[in-house]
Amino acid sequence: TRFSREHSQDENRAEGVKHIKSATDVLALKRGSPDELAMLFLALARAAGFHADAMAVVNRNRDIFQQNFLDSNQLDDVIVLVTVDGKERAFDPGERYMTYGQLDWIHAMAGGLREQDGHTAVAESPGQGYKDTIIQRVADITIAPDGTVTGSATIVCTGAKAVYWRQKALEGDDVEMKKDFDDQMQPDLPPGVIVKTDHFLGLNTENTNFMARMKVSGSLGTATGKHIFLPVSLFAAGGHELFSSSHRQEPIDLHYPYMEKDQVTLHIPDGFSVESVPRSEERRVGKECRSRW
Repeated sequence: TRFSREHSQDENRAEGVKHIKSATDVLALKRGSPDELAMLFLALARAAGFHADAMAVVNRNRDIFQQNFLDSNQLDDVIVLVTVDGKERAFDPGERYMTYGQLDWIHAMAGGLREQDGHTAVAESPGQGYKDTIIQRVADITIAPDGTVTGSATIVCTGAKAVYWRQKALEGDDVEMKKDFDDQMQPDLPPGVIVKTDHFLGLNTENTNFMARMKVSGSLGTATGKHIFLPVSLFAAGGHELFSSSHRQEPIDLHYPYMEKDQVTLHIPDGFSVESVPRSEERRVGKECRSRW
């Protein structure tokens, strides 16, 4: 019911609902708050014979869990830990559009209290890998002799990014959703390039990738005489360095790791040829993560 309207007392009375007291009530109503759905999932898992424990966690978008601060009000949401084939997996049934074994980023690597062997223990929920959220940006661009461009782009998102846009779509209409998507894309593009979202695919289901089809126009390059100078990257030309300062005093939260994949096809004007391109480069930034051009 986080993304739907509240039912009035008269509506509940007409449906014979007085007060939700158990998982049976939630199942019968086929609706509930995020925590009520999580507890229903917990009850169903146990009824099916699985070992399952509840865990109350802090919402990382709001705060950081302080285990020495003895106040349970800092715990926001409930997730469920289920042992499947001998391995404990975390589930987030109270969050809309979560897939199997996926946690919303606000509940990943989040501190809290969990059930454990009949007792309560301080714990941290599992984290996410950068392969869990992939953003693939594909563009097909035609360049005119004066540097103006026309074309299309497709943005494909999985994991936390897809969940973000699907949940956001529940809060507004299609026009507002397109504007929000354009506004988030525009700052990363070259100054003269404009993108407009045409339509979305996979917006209302978690079983497929979320996709946005966009139209691209404007001016990509600078034409000087017989040359057109183009930016190295279409999708990151307007971006800024995340860590421009060599000294930082306060901790930062990057929400979740992710992988970006860009593929841009440029159709150059007749009579033009490519004079030079950036050299291929590979940078190792960790044991698992690398960047390549």
